[in-house]
Parts: sequence; structure tokens; C-alpha cells
Amino acid sequence: MNESFIPQTAPFHYSGLTVFVINYIVGRLVGKFLKFSYEDSVSLNMTIIARNSPVALAIAVTAFPDQPLIALALVIGPLIELLVLAIVSQMLLFTRKKEFKKRIIN
Repeated sequence: MNESFIPQTAPFHYSGLTVFVINYIVGRLVGKFLKFSYEDSVSLNMTIIARNSPVALAIAVTAFPDQPLIALALVIGPLIELLVLAIVSQMLLFTRKKEFKKRIIN
């Protein structure tokens, strides 16, 4: 096993994850700022993440051209996107339940 595998690919993973996290936060803030309903906010958030996923991969390719697994990431990128969208949908459902409980208490 090549022990330098993790350090070589780590910057790519962090940059891709960072873009997804930023997209999620921006989507939530814009939805709250524009006072969207929950449904519209979720639609905005999922659209932002899905539309910006290829951009995140392109940024990673540009930022780390000497990384050997970038081409592989471009191929498996859509699969990663589906996983991220599934996780985000669960996070949004959790926040909906949390916000609903707040409304009941108030």
C-alpha cells in the first residue's frame, strides 16, 4: 500500500467537499433571506448543489492538475453528486422537523 496516497489526494477531497458545503449554506441563507417556503427553499438548495457540482470538479482539476486521481474523480463525479444530494435531502428533512418543533413550542 502506498502510504503517500492519502496526502496526495486529500486537497482534492477537501476542495470538493468545501464547495458542496458552501453551496448548501448559500442556498439556505438565500432561502431564508427571500423568505421562501420550505418547499421552495429545498428546491433552490438542491438545484444549486446539482448545478454547481460540475463546477466543483472543474475547480478541483484546475487547482490540482498534478493529482493522479482527478480524471477518476471526473468519471465518478456524478455518483458522488447523487450521494451528496441524498445527504442534503436528509439534512433538509431534519431541519424541517426541527423548525416544525420550534413553531409548535412558540
